[in-house]
Amino acid sequence: MIFLNSIAMIALTALAVPIIVHLHRRRKSKVIDWAAMQFLSHSLVNRRRGLTLEHFALLLCRCLLVVLFVLAMSRPQLTSESDLRLIPAALLGSVGLIALAWVTVIKSELWKRLTTAGFALVLIALAVGLAMTGNQPLPQWDQPRDVAIVIDASSSMNVEIDGESNFRRACEEARLLVDNLPGGSTVSMLLAGPVITTPLSAQANLRRAADEVTELNATGGGTNLRRAIEQSRTVLEKSPNDHKQIVVFSDNQLRSWQQLGSEADSKPTGDAPKRDAGKTDGQPDKGADARKRDDTGDKPDKSIEVFCRALPLPVDLKDVSVTGLELDAGIVSVHRPVRLVANLLNGGSTDAANFDLELLVNDKVVQIEPVRQLAKNSKTSVDFKQTFDQPGWNIVSARIKGQDRLRDNDVFHRVVHVAADLPVLIVNGDTTNQPFRRPATFLQLALDPAGVDEQIGKEKERTQFTTVDAIDAAEILQVDSLFDYQVILLCDVPRLPTRTADQLASYVEQGGGLWVIPGERCQRDFYNAWSITSTGKPLLPMQMMEWIVGGPGKDKPLELDFDSVSHVTLDPLLETGQHDLSELQVSAHWKFGDWPTDQPSHVAARLTNGDPLLIEHSVGRGRVLVTSVSFESLESNLISRISFPVLAHLWVEYLAATDEIDLNCQPHRNLLVRLDASDLPTDQRMTLTTPDGTRRPVVATVSDEDHQVSVEVGMAAAPGIYQLTYEARGDKTEVPFAVLCDEDEFDLTAASDSKLDELGQGLQIKWIADVDQIDKIARGSIEGIELWKYFVVGALAMIVIEVVVVRWILWRRRASSNSKSKQPPVAFPWQVSPFPIDCEVASDRDQQTHGSIDSLPPLVEAIR
Repeated sequence: MIFLNSIAMIALTALAVPIIVHLHRRRKSKVIDWAAMQFLSHSLVNRRRGLTLEHFALLLCRCLLVVLFVLAMSRPQLTSESDLRLIPAALLGSVGLIALAWVTVIKSELWKRLTTAGFALVLIALAVGLAMTGNQPLPQWDQPRDVAIVIDASSSMNVEIDGESNFRRACEEARLLVDNLPGGSTVSMLLAGPVITTPLSAQANLRRAADEVTELNATGGGTNLRRAIEQSRTVLEKSPNDHKQIVVFSDNQLRSWQQLGSEADSKPTGDAPKRDAGKTDGQPDKGADARKRDDTGDKPDKSIEVFCRALPLPVDLKDVSVTGLELDAGIVSVHRPVRLVANLLNGGSTDAANFDLELLVNDKVVQIEPVRQLAKNSKTSVDFKQTFDQPGWNIVSARIKGQDRLRDNDVFHRVVHVAADLPVLIVNGDTTNQPFRRPATFLQLALDPAGVDEQIGKEKERTQFTTVDAIDAAEILQVDSLFDYQVILLCDVPRLPTRTADQLASYVEQGGGLWVIPGERCQRDFYNAWSITSTGKPLLPMQMMEWIVGGPGKDKPLELDFDSVSHVTLDPLLETGQHDLSELQVSAHWKFGDWPTDQPSHVAARLTNGDPLLIEHSVGRGRVLVTSVSFESLESNLISRISFPVLAHLWVEYLAATDEIDLNCQPHRNLLVRLDASDLPTDQRMTLTTPDGTRRPVVATVSDEDHQVSVEVGMAAAPGIYQLTYEARGDKTEVPFAVLCDEDEFDLTAASDSKLDELGQGLQIKWIADVDQIDKIARGSIEGIELWKYFVVGALAMIVIEVVVVRWILWRRRASSNSKSKQPPVAFPWQVSPFPIDCEVASDRDQQTHGSIDSLPPLVEAIR
């Protein structure tokens, strides 16, 4: 037993107060010679015995009251070493000491005082013997228990101190815990990495469980301790024993413990990814069910004890990490420079200076940028410009050159798809004008000038990666597959056949891009009735109302309202100022209005009269873009602006980016990767190579509807580059994809002891201070049970007992004096003298020949 407020034990000196008060209130006897005293000696002896009993009972109550209040203030607490025999031993010792003190102050026959002193010494000896004869186990001590061990497997656990990582220390302490568990216990192990894994569940073979701990390896990446604890509670519910414990081994990284205290995850981790690789929309999100159970399920079982071990991080931790690598282009092509931005974070406790950041493409260093200074807990970014020469999937990496305490976060990988070309189909609806006066021709010239030269017989080196096929609206039925193109443009097309319209709507829903450029010939009834077959919702973002000629007053052209511009393709262009859109003039346009039903759309730009100029919305995995201005030279001067080809490329590439397969994904338990199915046969088996070099087979399934293949990767938790290998048409093909890491894991700010104590009180968890406490937890220690409440209750009970004793004393006096009517009733203990004794008797020797004048009243009453 320990005392949380041991200084309060000094108040035990207050025990002297009731004894001193008793001695002070004793009345000194005045001895007067009286010969008749010897005849009343027998009555005096009997009365003295009663007074002695009253003295002792009242003094005992008040001394115990002081002891109980002092013990309550000292806050005694049961710990693993607490001995239950100490409680009765303390009570026996207290009674014995009080009895011994009483013997020293009373006046009585010698043999009676010796008997009382002997009885007191026997009580003290029993108390000492009871305290020294072994240890009485606490409840549930050495009883079988079910233990769920949660080990943090994140990147921060790989920080080495004295040549050993915190993860290995956690495994060693977990093995020590398993070795000390009593027989009949069960052990479950959970790795709290980006994905929660359970390598061992309810294992009763403790030796095998101990061996399993030593074979565990950290997965790296982020962690989710809160979800791991919740999952361990679920595991313990199925375990057989009544006593259950959760023991968490982690480091004192502040981010991890703050996340444990949060009621909801702010970022996707593990079972709840924000976005799976390759647009895995429709994939069952098992994390959603877990989140639902966390929000609406039963409250955690408080009977399960939760212990946490926070291993310390180095004090002088030097660590700079690469937290991200971003591209400023939606689609990347060969022979065209692209800007890459690498984000850096100094998550250590010291400043970093004079190190290099390398840019690698397919494991080859292509650029090196120096970083002069990066203060602790600060961020910075480094820009690179890179031109890709090889189309296909490229692995781009940003790597810190140098040494620090944690190497896991010194490199960030990203898979970039470099397109060899961008196939675009332009459907021309204007058959009245000459070919070189049609809006479709101006679009084709802006997007693919080399293709126009080839049509007229000129040979010119192709510099654009956009390849354009232009057809009339009547020829669209002859197109073999719309999926051969990434973007389709409808330029002043009056209407489409129903079958083609349905195919085009399905094409957009499955990832294609559609740009509608309506002219005066367009039939609004067709476009307004054009809907998505699967949902029945309109395909266009807004409803076509009427064709308007002229601007305000019908004689002033309309212009672009720059304050209304809000689009990812227009904002950078307007910020640079390198455009001539201020000279745009519109003489005729389509007026659009909102749909009667809920149809989300975004107006990216408006004309000066408030009518939309550029509208877009998402349909499935694709996008639809609508411009209300035709590219006829008589209706607007847009085609004569220098910004026209720039806008054409920006909007086409923006639409094409929706069909790009993103192979940069979050960790997931059941990852589903989507690939292009053009070269892959149905039900092709693939081989997956993980970042640590492990190879295992995976299954791929081709979908005829969206012309993509779905690869069931399974669990992908460790951040890094994975490789999918398969054979297509006799050639071996490798497709890489990257699993990203949570940025919060790169912040290695350590939590202080006070912060951990604050979190522990709020989360109702108990901290493991050192390795020595592991054995106590293994044997089922009862930590933190305070007894002050029981002592307070005992003190209140002692007050009640004192009131009863006082009433008993008054009743004895009234009965002995036979004058009950003369004694006022006493309701409270403070209304009587602390020691209600009205007379003092002389010593045995004096009683034979002398009498006390103070004893005359009771003697007279006795004679009566």
